[in-house]
Amino acid sequence: INEFSFERCRKSGSIFNIAKLDWYNGMYIRQTPLDKLTELLIPYYQEKNLIEKISDREFKITATNQTIDFATLSLIVSLYQERLVKLEDIIEATDLFFVELPSYEKDLLLFKDMTYQQVANSIDKCIELLSNAESFQKDYLQTHCLNAIQEANLNRGQILWPLRVALTGKKASAGPFEIAEILGKDLSLKRLNFAKKILG
Repeated sequence: INEFSFERCRKSGSIFNIAKLDWYNGMYIRQTPLDKLTELLIPYYQEKNLIEKISDREFKITATNQTIDFATLSLIVSLYQERLVKLEDIIEATDLFFVELPSYEKDLLLFKDMTYQQVANSIDKCIELLSNAESFQKDYLQTHCLNAIQEANLNRGQILWPLRVALTGKKASAGPFEIAEILGKDLSLKRLNFAKKILG
């Protein structure tokens, strides 16, 4: 009431700016404390039948029957908090963590003008690097892999792109080392070997 006056009204119709609304929504999501945001997102995971609640801090992944705690769920959310525009966006962004193996076409593994054989070689190198990793903490994995890539004079993109796609099945995602840390060694290697099968 204080802000309104007829003198400031214009003859043209008002415009409801959806893009601006999305921008505001994304801004508020980024400012929301991580624990609170995770709590807000749990019903979306439940609605899509990705998780089932065991207790306030523990859930069961429907597809794999494995348990996941609130801390791990928050870690997953933290990887994508900056990318969310709406709360519902979390499902498409993070569904890769709630399946045994991702689904994707083999061409997605190609980085620029790579051949399938080059991708297969890159996947083999990734399997070697992750198998020999002494820790699956993201910072160690990044240092371990990038040093090995540099020492072998390999093309960084030709290694990291197939690695990320093999782990996620997506064209865009968080970084491969953050994802590998959450997936763990066994599942990360399983997805890399699955990528080799997709390549044929």
